[in-house]
Amino acid sequence: MTDHSTPDDVPTYGVGFWAGLALGVPIVAYGVRGVLDALPGVQLTSFLRWFLGGALVHDLVLAPLVCVLAWGVLRVVPATAAGPVQGALLASGVVGLVSWPFVRGYGITPGEPSFLSRDYTASVLSIWAAIWAIAAVVIVWRSFNARRR
Repeated sequence: MTDHSTPDDVPTYGVGFWAGLALGVPIVAYGVRGVLDALPGVQLTSFLRWFLGGALVHDLVLAPLVCVLAWGVLRVVPATAAGPVQGALLASGVVGLVSWPFVRGYGITPGEPSFLSRDYTASVLSIWAAIWAIAAVVIVWRSFNARRR
């Protein structure tokens, strides 16, 4: 066997990589420090269940579902609209997941004033309307530009 490696095969990292590394490492270190500082007051089994369970649900359920949905959009939606529709679906899903506890009212304690007493359902629907309105504008813009060409 001959070794075909040359100095050109050595990966080079661009400015984005080094900037991400310079910003990301301190943020991760801050998070790890926060977890370690809070560790005495944390029920470790509960923390691990949420931490590992969240990773497993993401990797085994959410990510494959998003990939299948994105693939389905490519099969059904015209090419000029596929990207905006995929982006709007992704943004809508993130907003839905993040807002789910608020919409469901988890954490509301009767008799205690809270921000949770707001109408989160209307807020989420408004955000979704804005997301899809932006997607519609992008689709119309792309269609207009495609016809001009």
